[in-house]
Amino acid sequence: MTILYALVARGSVVLAEFSGTPTNASTIARQILEKTPGDNDMNVSYSQDRYIFHVKRTDGLTALCMADDVAGRRIPFAFLEDIHQKFVRTYGRAVLSAQAYGMNDEFSRVLSQQMEYYSNDPNADRINRLKGEMGQVRTVMIENIDKVLERGDRLELLVDKTNTMQTNTLRFRKQTRRYRTSVWWRNVKLTSGIGNSSSGIGMVRFRFWFRKHHLSDCLLSTPCIVCEVSIHRFWCRRFSKLFVVFTVEKSHACRIQSIKATATQAPPAVPKSSTKAKTKVGINGFGRIGRLVLRIATSRDDIEVVAVNDPFIDSKYMAYMLKYDSTHGLFKGTINVIDESTLEINGKQIKIQQQFHGVILELTNVVESSGVFTTLDKAAAYKKGGAKKVVISAPSADAPMFVVYYGYFGSFFFIFCSLVI
Repeated sequence: MTILYALVARGSVVLAEFSGTPTNASTIARQILEKTPGDNDMNVSYSQDRYIFHVKRTDGLTALCMADDVAGRRIPFAFLEDIHQKFVRTYGRAVLSAQAYGMNDEFSRVLSQQMEYYSNDPNADRINRLKGEMGQVRTVMIENIDKVLERGDRLELLVDKTNTMQTNTLRFRKQTRRYRTSVWWRNVKLTSGIGNSSSGIGMVRFRFWFRKHHLSDCLLSTPCIVCEVSIHRFWCRRFSKLFVVFTVEKSHACRIQSIKATATQAPPAVPKSSTKAKTKVGINGFGRIGRLVLRIATSRDDIEVVAVNDPFIDSKYMAYMLKYDSTHGLFKGTINVIDESTLEINGKQIKIQQQFHGVILELTNVVESSGVFTTLDKAAAYKKGGAKKVVISAPSADAPMFVVYYGYFGSFFFIFCSLVI
Protein backbone atom coordinates (compact mmCIF):
# COMPACT_ATOMS: atom_id res chain seq x y z
CA MET A 1 0.00 0.00 0.00
CA THR A 2 1.55 3.33 -1.09
CA ILE A 3 -0.31 5.82 1.20
CA LEU A 4 -0.36 4.67 4.85
CA TYR A 5 -1.69 7.62 6.85
CA ALA A 6 -3.76 10.80 6.23
CA LEU A 7 -5.35 13.64 8.20
CA VAL A 8 -7.20 16.94 7.72
CA ALA A 9 -6.51 19.78 10.20
CA ARG A 10 -7.29 23.47 10.77
CA GLY A 11 -4.02 24.90 11.97
CA SER A 12 -2.87 22.42 14.65
CA VAL A 13 -6.44 21.13 15.35
CA VAL A 14 -6.96 17.71 13.79
CA LEU A 15 -10.50 17.40 12.38
CA ALA A 16 -10.27 13.89 10.86
CA GLU A 17 -7.56 11.25 10.38
CA PHE A 18 -7.12 7.64 9.31
CA SER A 19 -4.19 5.23 9.56
CA GLY A 20 -3.91 2.14 7.44
CA THR A 21 -1.16 0.51 9.58
CA PRO A 22 -0.18 0.78 13.28
CA THR A 23 2.67 3.34 13.22
CA ASN A 24 3.70 6.50 15.08
CA ALA A 25 2.65 8.58 12.05
CA SER A 26 0.04 10.43 14.15
CA THR A 27 2.69 11.77 16.57
CA ILE A 28 5.04 12.85 13.78
CA ALA A 29 2.13 14.52 11.94
CA ARG A 30 1.27 16.64 15.00
CA GLN A 31 4.89 17.72 15.30
CA ILE A 32 4.88 18.78 11.66
CA LEU A 33 1.65 20.80 12.18
CA GLU A 34 3.22 22.61 15.14
CA LYS A 35 6.38 23.39 13.15
CA THR A 36 4.43 24.86 10.20
CA PRO A 37 2.33 27.64 11.79
CA GLY A 38 0.49 30.32 9.77
CA ASP A 39 -2.17 30.33 7.08
CA ASN A 40 -0.01 30.67 3.98
CA ASP A 41 -0.68 28.17 1.17
CA MET A 42 2.11 25.67 0.62
CA ASN A 43 3.08 22.24 -0.71
CA VAL A 44 6.00 20.65 1.20
CA SER A 45 7.39 17.17 1.89
CA TYR A 46 9.36 15.86 4.93
CA SER A 47 11.43 12.68 4.98
CA GLN A 48 11.38 10.30 7.94
CA ASP A 49 13.37 7.08 7.51
CA ARG A 50 11.86 5.36 4.45
CA TYR A 51 8.60 7.34 4.62
CA ILE A 52 7.79 10.82 3.35
CA PHE A 53 5.19 13.17 4.87
CA HIS A 54 3.52 15.35 2.27
CA VAL A 55 1.73 18.55 3.41
CA LYS A 56 -0.73 20.71 1.40
CA ARG A 57 -2.20 23.85 2.94
CA THR A 58 -4.92 25.82 1.13
CA ASP A 59 -7.09 28.62 2.65
CA GLY A 60 -6.02 27.65 6.21
CA LEU A 61 -7.03 23.99 5.78
CA THR A 62 -4.16 21.47 5.92
CA ALA A 63 -4.19 18.01 4.35
CA LEU A 64 -1.33 15.66 5.31
CA CYS A 65 -0.41 12.10 4.31
CA MET A 66 2.42 9.64 4.86
CA ALA A 67 3.55 7.51 1.90
CA ASP A 68 6.38 5.20 0.89
CA ASP A 69 9.42 6.90 -0.55
CA VAL A 70 8.98 4.94 -3.80
CA ALA A 71 5.56 6.59 -4.41
CA GLY A 72 7.13 9.86 -5.44
CA ARG A 73 5.31 13.18 -5.13
CA ARG A 74 2.74 13.13 -7.97
CA ILE A 75 0.33 10.54 -6.56
CA PRO A 76 0.42 11.76 -2.89
CA PHE A 77 -0.23 15.39 -3.85
CA ALA A 78 -3.03 14.33 -6.21
CA PHE A 79 -4.50 12.45 -3.23
CA LEU A 80 -4.18 15.55 -0.96
CA GLU A 81 -5.86 17.78 -3.59
CA ASP A 82 -8.77 15.34 -3.91
CA ILE A 83 -9.15 15.09 -0.07
CA HIS A 84 -9.13 18.88 0.30
CA GLN A 85 -11.87 19.37 -2.33
CA LYS A 86 -14.09 16.64 -0.88
CA PHE A 87 -13.71 17.99 2.69
CA VAL A 88 -14.59 21.58 1.71
CA ARG A 89 -17.47 20.44 -0.50
CA THR A 90 -18.89 18.28 2.29
CA TYR A 91 -18.61 20.64 5.30
CA GLY A 92 -18.22 24.13 3.84
CA ARG A 93 -17.75 26.94 6.38
CA ALA A 94 -18.37 24.56 9.31
CA VAL A 95 -14.64 23.72 9.27
CA LEU A 96 -13.86 27.21 10.64
CA SER A 97 -15.57 26.49 13.98
CA ALA A 98 -15.40 22.69 14.24
CA GLN A 99 -13.84 21.05 17.32
CA ALA A 100 -11.00 18.52 17.26
CA TYR A 101 -12.03 15.27 15.59
CA GLY A 102 -15.50 16.76 14.93
CA MET A 103 -15.65 15.26 11.41
CA ASN A 104 -13.62 12.11 12.15
CA ASP A 105 -16.58 9.69 12.32
CA GLU A 106 -17.82 10.56 8.82
CA PHE A 107 -14.72 11.63 6.94
CA SER A 108 -12.38 8.89 8.18
CA ARG A 109 -14.25 6.48 5.88
CA VAL A 110 -13.68 8.85 2.94
CA LEU A 111 -9.95 8.96 3.83
CA SER A 112 -9.84 5.17 3.87
CA GLN A 113 -11.53 4.83 0.49
CA GLN A 114 -9.35 7.42 -1.22
CA MET A 115 -6.14 5.94 0.28
CA GLU A 116 -7.12 2.56 -1.12
CA TYR A 117 -7.91 4.07 -4.55
CA TYR A 118 -4.68 6.11 -4.92
CA SER A 119 -2.54 3.27 -3.56
CA ASN A 120 -3.78 0.40 -5.74
CA ASP A 121 -5.74 1.74 -8.79
CA PRO A 122 -3.52 2.59 -11.81
CA ASN A 123 -6.07 5.14 -12.99
CA ALA A 124 -5.32 7.27 -9.96
CA ASP A 125 -2.17 8.50 -11.64
CA ARG A 126 -3.49 10.98 -14.23
CA ILE A 127 -0.34 10.95 -16.35
CA ASN A 128 -0.16 7.18 -16.46
CA ARG A 129 -3.86 7.10 -17.37
CA LEU A 130 -3.31 9.55 -20.21
CA LYS A 131 -0.32 7.55 -21.43
CA GLY A 132 -2.42 4.41 -21.45
CA GLU A 133 -5.23 6.11 -23.38
CA MET A 134 -2.76 7.55 -25.89
CA GLY A 135 -1.27 4.12 -26.37
CA GLN A 136 -4.70 2.69 -27.08
CA VAL A 137 -5.45 5.47 -29.56
CA ARG A 138 -2.10 4.89 -31.26
CA THR A 139 -2.86 1.19 -31.60
CA VAL A 140 -6.32 1.89 -33.07
CA MET A 141 -4.91 4.42 -35.56
CA ILE A 142 -2.28 1.98 -36.73
CA GLU A 143 -4.93 -0.69 -37.26
CA ASN A 144 -7.13 1.76 -39.20
CA ILE A 145 -4.24 2.83 -41.43
CA ASP A 146 -3.50 -0.82 -42.21
CA LYS A 147 -7.16 -1.38 -43.10
CA VAL A 148 -7.24 1.71 -45.36
CA LEU A 149 -4.14 0.52 -47.18
CA GLU A 150 -5.74 -2.86 -47.66
CA ARG A 151 -8.88 -1.24 -49.02
CA GLY A 152 -7.05 1.10 -51.40
CA ASP A 153 -7.60 -1.15 -54.39
CA ARG A 154 -11.21 -1.65 -53.43
CA LEU A 155 -11.77 2.13 -53.25
CA GLU A 156 -10.39 2.61 -56.76
CA LEU A 157 -12.65 -0.15 -58.03
CA LEU A 158 -15.63 1.44 -56.28
CA VAL A 159 -14.88 4.83 -57.89
CA ASP A 160 -14.74 3.22 -61.34
CA LYS A 161 -18.05 1.47 -60.76
CA THR A 162 -19.62 4.73 -59.58
CA ASN A 163 -18.55 6.55 -62.76
CA THR A 164 -19.92 3.73 -64.89
CA MET A 165 -23.23 3.79 -63.02
CA GLN A 166 -23.53 7.56 -63.49
CA THR A 167 -22.96 7.23 -67.24
CA ASN A 168 -25.55 4.45 -67.50
CA THR A 169 -28.03 6.56 -65.51
CA LEU A 170 -27.74 9.49 -67.94
CA ARG A 171 -28.17 7.14 -70.92
CA PHE A 172 -31.21 5.51 -69.31
CA ARG A 173 -32.78 8.90 -68.61
CA LYS A 174 -32.47 9.95 -72.26
CA GLN A 175 -33.93 6.65 -73.46
CA THR A 176 -36.80 6.92 -70.99
CA ARG A 177 -37.62 10.44 -72.16
CA ARG A 178 -37.67 9.32 -75.80
CA TYR A 179 -39.84 6.34 -75.01
CA ARG A 180 -42.30 8.47 -73.02
CA THR A 181 -42.64 10.87 -75.96
CA SER A 182 -43.26 8.04 -78.41
CA VAL A 183 -45.88 6.47 -76.12
CA TRP A 184 -47.63 9.85 -75.76
CA TRP A 185 -47.88 10.29 -79.54
CA ARG A 186 -49.10 6.71 -79.87
CA ASN A 187 -51.88 7.40 -77.35
CA VAL A 188 -52.84 10.58 -79.19
CA LYS A 189 -53.15 8.70 -82.47
CA LEU A 190 -55.12 5.91 -80.80
CA THR A 191 -57.51 8.39 -79.17
CA SER A 192 -58.04 10.20 -82.47
CA GLY A 193 -58.72 6.91 -84.23
CA ILE A 194 -61.24 5.84 -81.60
CA GLY A 195 -62.99 9.23 -81.85
CA ASN A 196 -63.25 9.04 -85.64
CA SER A 197 -64.48 5.44 -85.46
CA SER A 198 -67.15 6.41 -82.92
CA SER A 199 -68.33 9.28 -85.13
CA GLY A 200 -68.51 7.00 -88.16
CA ILE A 201 -70.46 4.36 -86.23
CA GLY A 202 -72.85 7.05 -85.00
CA MET A 203 -73.50 8.27 -88.54
CA VAL A 204 -74.12 4.73 -89.78
CA ARG A 205 -76.52 4.05 -86.93
CA PHE A 206 -78.38 7.28 -87.74
CA ARG A 207 -78.75 6.31 -91.37
CA PHE A 208 -80.19 2.94 -90.40
CA TRP A 209 -82.52 4.72 -87.95
CA PHE A 210 -83.75 6.95 -90.77
CA ARG A 211 -84.56 3.96 -92.93
CA LYS A 212 -86.16 2.05 -90.06
CA HIS A 213 -88.67 4.80 -89.31
CA HIS A 214 -89.78 5.17 -92.96
CA LEU A 215 -88.54 8.66 -93.71
CA SER A 216 -89.84 10.01 -96.97
CA ASP A 217 -87.69 11.50 -99.65
CA CYS A 218 -86.35 15.00 -99.38
CA LEU A 219 -89.22 17.40 -99.56
CA LEU A 220 -87.15 20.50 -100.00
CA SER A 221 -83.46 21.32 -100.41
CA THR A 222 -82.36 24.96 -100.22
CA PRO A 223 -79.02 26.65 -99.48
CA CYS A 224 -78.77 28.94 -96.44
CA ILE A 225 -77.77 32.49 -97.41
CA VAL A 226 -75.89 33.06 -94.13
CA CYS A 227 -73.54 30.05 -93.73
CA GLU A 228 -73.85 28.33 -97.17
CA VAL A 229 -75.36 25.25 -95.55
CA SER A 230 -77.66 22.99 -97.58
CA ILE A 231 -80.96 22.52 -95.75
CA HIS A 232 -82.94 19.31 -96.33
CA ARG A 233 -86.39 18.73 -94.81
CA PHE A 234 -87.75 15.21 -94.25
CA TRP A 235 -91.19 14.17 -93.02
CA CYS A 236 -91.43 11.13 -90.71
CA ARG A 237 -94.76 9.37 -91.24
CA ARG A 238 -94.42 7.20 -88.13
CA PHE A 239 -93.87 9.96 -85.56
CA SER A 240 -95.51 12.79 -87.54
CA LYS A 241 -92.43 14.98 -87.17
CA LEU A 242 -90.47 17.21 -89.45
CA PHE A 243 -86.71 16.52 -89.52
CA VAL A 244 -84.38 19.20 -90.79
CA VAL A 245 -80.85 18.13 -91.91
CA PHE A 246 -78.12 20.71 -92.46
CA THR A 247 -75.15 19.51 -94.56
CA VAL A 248 -71.96 21.39 -95.31
CA GLU A 249 -68.56 20.24 -96.54
CA LYS A 250 -65.60 20.40 -94.17
CA SER A 251 -64.19 23.47 -95.82
CA HIS A 252 -67.46 25.25 -95.08
CA ALA A 253 -67.47 23.85 -91.52
CA CYS A 254 -64.14 25.53 -90.84
CA ARG A 255 -65.64 28.77 -92.12
CA ILE A 256 -68.61 28.37 -89.76
CA GLN A 257 -66.36 27.94 -86.71
CA SER A 258 -64.79 31.37 -87.28
CA ILE A 259 -68.17 33.15 -87.26
CA LYS A 260 -69.09 34.96 -84.02
CA ALA A 261 -72.87 34.95 -84.20
CA THR A 262 -74.74 36.90 -81.51
CA ALA A 263 -78.35 37.80 -80.89
CA THR A 264 -77.62 41.38 -81.98
CA GLN A 265 -76.68 40.40 -85.54
CA ALA A 266 -79.17 40.00 -88.32
CA PRO A 267 -80.64 36.46 -88.29
CA PRO A 268 -81.10 34.36 -91.44
CA ALA A 269 -84.04 35.13 -93.65
CA VAL A 270 -87.20 33.50 -92.30
CA PRO A 271 -90.35 32.99 -94.39
CA LYS A 272 -93.00 35.45 -93.25
CA SER A 273 -96.58 34.49 -92.54
CA SER A 274 -99.21 35.10 -95.14
CA THR A 275 -100.94 37.65 -92.92
CA LYS A 276 -99.53 41.12 -92.37
CA ALA A 277 -100.38 41.10 -88.64
CA LYS A 278 -97.49 40.67 -86.21
CA THR A 279 -97.40 37.77 -83.79
CA LYS A 280 -97.70 39.19 -80.28
CA VAL A 281 -95.64 37.29 -77.69
CA GLY A 282 -95.22 37.47 -73.91
CA ILE A 283 -92.10 36.32 -72.07
CA ASN A 284 -92.22 34.82 -68.57
CA GLY A 285 -88.78 34.84 -66.91
CA PHE A 286 -86.16 37.42 -67.90
CA GLY A 287 -83.04 35.29 -67.42
CA ARG A 288 -80.52 34.36 -70.11
CA ILE A 289 -83.06 32.73 -72.46
CA GLY A 290 -85.71 35.37 -71.92
CA ARG A 291 -83.28 38.16 -72.85
CA LEU A 292 -82.11 36.28 -75.96
CA VAL A 293 -85.72 35.84 -77.10
CA LEU A 294 -86.34 39.58 -76.65
CA ARG A 295 -83.13 40.51 -78.52
CA ILE A 296 -84.03 38.36 -81.53
CA ALA A 297 -87.67 39.48 -81.53
CA THR A 298 -86.65 43.16 -81.69
CA SER A 299 -84.69 42.44 -84.91
CA ARG A 300 -87.70 40.87 -86.68
CA ASP A 301 -90.66 42.63 -88.23
CA ASP A 302 -93.14 39.74 -87.81
CA ILE A 303 -92.86 39.26 -84.01
CA GLU A 304 -93.72 41.82 -81.34
CA VAL A 305 -92.98 41.29 -77.63
CA VAL A 306 -95.65 43.18 -75.71
CA ALA A 307 -95.13 41.94 -72.13
CA VAL A 308 -92.39 40.54 -69.88
CA ASN A 309 -93.07 38.96 -66.49
CA ASP A 310 -90.44 38.38 -63.77
CA PRO A 311 -91.31 38.76 -60.06
CA PHE A 312 -87.67 39.21 -59.00
CA ILE A 313 -86.44 41.91 -61.44
CA ASP A 314 -87.65 45.49 -61.74
CA SER A 315 -87.76 47.48 -64.97
CA LYS A 316 -84.47 49.36 -64.39
CA TYR A 317 -82.49 46.18 -63.86
CA MET A 318 -84.17 44.56 -66.87
CA ALA A 319 -83.00 47.45 -69.03
CA TYR A 320 -79.47 47.17 -67.64
CA MET A 321 -79.18 43.39 -68.25
CA LEU A 322 -80.63 43.69 -71.76
CA LYS A 323 -78.24 46.47 -72.72
CA TYR A 324 -75.05 45.03 -71.23
CA ASP A 325 -74.65 41.31 -71.96
CA SER A 326 -71.31 39.65 -71.04
CA THR A 327 -71.70 37.06 -73.83
CA HIS A 328 -73.47 38.82 -76.70
CA GLY A 329 -72.17 42.33 -76.12
CA LEU A 330 -73.87 45.70 -76.08
CA PHE A 331 -77.48 45.86 -77.30
CA LYS A 332 -77.60 47.64 -80.66
CA GLY A 333 -80.74 49.61 -80.12
CA THR A 334 -82.45 52.11 -77.81
CA ILE A 335 -83.72 51.23 -74.33
CA ASN A 336 -85.68 53.66 -72.15
CA VAL A 337 -87.35 53.12 -68.79
CA ILE A 338 -90.74 54.88 -68.92
CA ASP A 339 -91.83 53.82 -65.42
CA GLU A 340 -91.80 50.76 -63.18
CA SER A 341 -94.27 48.93 -65.44
CA THR A 342 -93.14 50.05 -68.91
CA LEU A 343 -89.99 49.73 -71.04
CA GLU A 344 -89.45 51.34 -74.43
CA ILE A 345 -87.22 49.32 -76.79
CA ASN A 346 -86.52 50.68 -80.28
CA GLY A 347 -89.48 53.02 -79.86
CA LYS A 348 -91.95 50.26 -78.90
CA GLN A 349 -93.40 50.01 -75.40
CA ILE A 350 -93.33 46.69 -73.51
CA LYS A 351 -95.43 46.07 -70.40
CA ILE A 352 -93.52 44.84 -67.34
CA GLN A 353 -95.28 42.53 -64.86
CA GLN A 354 -94.09 41.02 -61.57
CA GLN A 355 -96.49 38.15 -60.89
CA PHE A 356 -95.40 34.98 -59.12
CA HIS A 357 -97.96 32.71 -60.82
CA GLY A 358 -96.46 33.56 -64.24
CA VAL A 359 -99.77 34.37 -65.93
CA ILE A 360 -99.40 37.02 -68.64
CA LEU A 361 -102.85 38.39 -69.30
CA GLU A 362 -104.49 38.93 -72.70
CA LEU A 363 -101.83 37.10 -74.76
CA THR A 364 -102.21 34.06 -76.98
CA ASN A 365 -98.49 33.17 -77.36
CA VAL A 366 -96.19 32.85 -74.33
CA VAL A 367 -92.50 31.91 -74.07
CA GLU A 368 -91.89 30.07 -70.76
CA SER A 369 -88.23 30.76 -69.86
CA SER A 370 -88.42 30.92 -66.07
CA GLY A 371 -87.68 27.20 -65.61
CA VAL A 372 -90.66 26.79 -63.28
CA PHE A 373 -93.64 25.86 -65.50
CA THR A 374 -91.92 23.05 -67.43
CA THR A 375 -94.63 20.34 -67.33
CA LEU A 376 -98.02 20.25 -69.01
CA ASP A 377 -99.87 20.56 -65.70
CA LYS A 378 -97.84 23.59 -64.60
CA ALA A 379 -97.96 25.23 -68.00
CA ALA A 380 -101.78 24.93 -67.89
CA ALA A 381 -101.72 27.95 -65.57
CA TYR A 382 -101.21 30.13 -68.65
CA LYS A 383 -104.70 29.21 -69.80
CA LYS A 384 -106.06 31.43 -67.03
CA GLY A 385 -104.71 34.44 -68.90
CA GLY A 386 -106.02 33.25 -72.24
CA ALA A 387 -102.81 31.72 -73.65
CA LYS A 388 -103.26 29.09 -76.37
CA LYS A 389 -99.63 28.41 -77.37
CA VAL A 390 -96.75 28.03 -74.87
CA VAL A 391 -93.09 27.45 -75.82
CA ILE A 392 -91.17 25.84 -72.93
CA SER A 393 -87.43 26.56 -73.14
CA ALA A 394 -86.25 24.17 -70.40
CA PRO A 395 -86.31 20.32 -70.59
CA SER A 396 -89.79 18.98 -69.88
CA ALA A 397 -90.87 15.68 -68.37
CA ASP A 398 -93.98 15.27 -70.54
CA ALA A 399 -94.07 18.06 -73.14
CA PRO A 400 -92.68 17.61 -76.73
CA MET A 401 -89.05 18.76 -76.97
CA PHE A 402 -86.48 20.00 -79.51
CA VAL A 403 -83.43 17.65 -79.92
CA VAL A 404 -80.04 18.47 -81.55
CA TYR A 405 -77.32 16.04 -82.70
CA TYR A 406 -74.21 16.82 -84.73
CA GLY A 407 -71.11 14.99 -86.01
CA TYR A 408 -68.99 14.03 -89.09
CA PHE A 409 -69.96 11.38 -91.60
CA GLY A 410 -67.77 10.90 -94.65
CA SER A 411 -66.85 14.27 -96.15
CA PHE A 412 -69.93 16.10 -94.78
CA PHE A 413 -70.71 17.76 -91.48
CA PHE A 414 -74.29 17.03 -90.29
CA ILE A 415 -76.54 18.81 -87.80
CA PHE A 416 -79.80 16.96 -87.06
CA CYS A 417 -82.75 18.77 -85.43
CA SER A 418 -86.06 17.25 -84.37
CA LEU A 419 -88.92 19.77 -84.30
CA VAL A 420 -92.17 18.81 -82.58
CA ILE A 421 -95.09 20.31 -84.46
